[in-house]
Amino acid sequence: IVKRSAEEKMRVWDEFCLVLPPTLIVTLLRDAEVTVEFSALDGTQQTRTFTGELARAVQHEMDHDLGVLIVDHAATLSELPSWIANLEGGSHSERQAVAFR
Repeated sequence: IVKRSAEEKMRVWDEFCLVLPPTLIVTLLRDAEVTVEFSALDGTQQTRTFTGELARAVQHEMDHDLGVLIVDHAATLSELPSWIANLEGGSHSERQAVAFR
């Protein structure tokens, strides 16, 4: 991601993730618009700007590249169900720091 929307334009999303139980939904903030640079399959450099749901999906999937899950976006462990908060435990703040970079 080479460009993000202004902070005041961030959107609230209720997200789920296919790698987590379907009942786990986390409310989090995502940029309303992101611009991404990437290498296409033919090796050429590409730049694309995504807005709305596509911007949310791009950010969600790029989080996975960094080892970040939606639970890492929760401000505190108390926002999460106890069973996932226990799994996150002491590593939540470190993983959250990666999520909020």
